[in-house]
Amino acid sequence: MRYLLPARPLAALRPSTREPGAGAVLEPDGTSIVETRGGPLAVHGATGAWALLDPGELEILTALGGRTAEGAAAATGRSPEAVGRFARELWARGLVSAAGIRSLDADRIDEEIRAIGRRTFVLVLSLASGCNLACRYCYWGQATPHPVERMDASLAEAILVRAIDRAVDRVVVDFGEVAAAEDLFRRLARFARDRATRTGRELHLLVQTNGTRLAPEFVRFLAEQGVQAGVSLDGPARLNDRARVFRNGRGAHSPAVEGVRRLVGEGVGTWLVATIGRHNVAEPEGVVGELLELGASDHVFKPVLPLGDAGGSWRELGIEVDEFRAFLARAVRFALGRSLDDLDLSRRNLLFRALGDARGWANPCISRRCGCGTGRVVVESNGSRSPCPRFPGVRPAGDGPSLEVEVPPAIFALPGECERCPWLGACGGGCPLGAAGGAAWSSAGTALDPHCGSYRTSFEVLFDEVVPRLVAGVASGSIGPCALVSR
Repeated sequence: MRYLLPARPLAALRPSTREPGAGAVLEPDGTSIVETRGGPLAVHGATGAWALLDPGELEILTALGGRTAEGAAAATGRSPEAVGRFARELWARGLVSAAGIRSLDADRIDEEIRAIGRRTFVLVLSLASGCNLACRYCYWGQATPHPVERMDASLAEAILVRAIDRAVDRVVVDFGEVAAAEDLFRRLARFARDRATRTGRELHLLVQTNGTRLAPEFVRFLAEQGVQAGVSLDGPARLNDRARVFRNGRGAHSPAVEGVRRLVGEGVGTWLVATIGRHNVAEPEGVVGELLELGASDHVFKPVLPLGDAGGSWRELGIEVDEFRAFLARAVRFALGRSLDDLDLSRRNLLFRALGDARGWANPCISRRCGCGTGRVVVESNGSRSPCPRFPGVRPAGDGPSLEVEVPPAIFALPGECERCPWLGACGGGCPLGAAGGAAWSSAGTALDPHCGSYRTSFEVLFDEVVPRLVAGVASGSIGPCALVSR
């Protein structure tokens, strides 16, 4: 029985030191068996606890269903001592219940994860509408130019005060694309830093950009203010320029790469965002190679959303779950050929969750614990509010001084498919607004996130490609115990 504990495990997931009572009937209820390259994987959906088994251990686990350890020993012809010892390990790991009692409490785990999320407030402050590109898959529908609308400076400052003064450990302010409001952004970045210094609040400032307007002096300002930048880039020019283009049809790769090199050269924390669609899904090695070569702090993959321009041209732009799985598997293998640290940010985050590491929940996005509307709020340039920047079709009105958007509880309800999924504990049920998909809010809780397949595929790839490598590395000593603890 092989599993890993990270350096910062969730307290509620630490293995129990208790043992099942003698003669207790054992049940692997809620535990699924998933075939992986590392062997049979026993994983408990509600808690996320897992262990890799050898064939003999799988036989014992199967025999334990509805039997005592002694009964399972008799059924498998194994010694009662060996079966009893293994049964105690399974119990401690939370993979079997004893007399209906489980050593791990899913409610405790859920509350700990939610508490982690509540320590951070994320404000997305869109200073201006519009963009100088016309990406073919834009979920905002930017192919049609429209007048740029800028946020009023006094409104923006009032919103920043409310955000920074919140009783949380950390505030993150994401200004979005600031190319159309650079002067306003400079004023607000200084204002926010000054406010955070006076209140003693930990503050992180971010911008998201297509990278085509990053002048040297502006990049130096980002470095001076400690602003991190996310830059959209879909791979080398031959792939990127099939989808990311200026309004005249010219590809955006060259100026975007120039902007990235300036950011990296000035020491600005930079992550690259690659949208995966029909234009680049067949060449993961080319995409990953380009992103890593630029030397950014991180990179992340996002499958194209069926919204906006892509929603109207899905056959030409969209991809299927199996295609994204194949992309991820090859991208992960390519990254692992260099370093474990070269995995993309989303896969590393999901890996932390699968290992039970608290760091995987520092950003609870893509889960029903995301806090959208309370811990994560978007304010548009006209002052309107919504719970998430990625789903402009789901936009309830928000006003008042609380900086919150009321989200109906039905949004967060788990569909039945989630409750039966082996990856629920690490996934968290997917994005609740993605499940809403623009439909009536009252029925959203019954729907699956449309990207459910990509999340499943991520965990399958991680347990096929990465976890066996980690297990072997810790066992051999090539991966030190400072990062992971093996048992």
